[in-house]
Amino acid sequence: ALTTADIDLFAVASGPGSFTGLRIGIAAIQGLASVHRRPVAPVSVLRALAEAAARQQRSGVRVGAWMDGRRHEVFTALYDIVESGTPGRAAVLVEVEAARVDSPAATLTRWAALGQPAVICGDGAVLYADQVSAQAQVLAPPPLAEHIGRLAPDSTPGSPAAVHPLYVRRTDVEIARDASAARR
Repeated sequence: ALTTADIDLFAVASGPGSFTGLRIGIAAIQGLASVHRRPVAPVSVLRALAEAAARQQRSGVRVGAWMDGRRHEVFTALYDIVESGTPGRAAVLVEVEAARVDSPAATLTRWAALGQPAVICGDGAVLYADQVSAQAQVLAPPPLAEHIGRLAPDSTPGSPAAVHPLYVRRTDVEIARDASAARR
């Protein structure tokens, strides 16, 4: 039976996501990797969603990733498939638009100028399927551990202490502080 000591490289979903959830997940992996003196590969959840979508598409297709960001917003990223994935190998993706947070309508408008994707994968795409399905095929998010693991070797593994969450959105405290300062 394998143990954590047998792992050569730890991978972690680095975000976006909830502030607390990201901190807990990253801290757990940092602890395991530190104990075993192994590197950690932070992997964007949006990239993992795009990789999952790319496995069902051909090269040259544009794919989007949408996560429910709550507050009637979605975390998004847009990619072109350079090479579809094969068993045991991740798809080669080129980032067209980096991780952002915005309303579904604003994202679709922005993406219209960039070139709409053929497929949008993720729980945000499912949640807003009424808006998305006229523009692109909607794919439900698969379990992402497999995709995160497949992307890990190519995602700049490093020291456990060097892993930082991909927050995308400002914290509620920062937003409230700025709103309070603007009222003064």
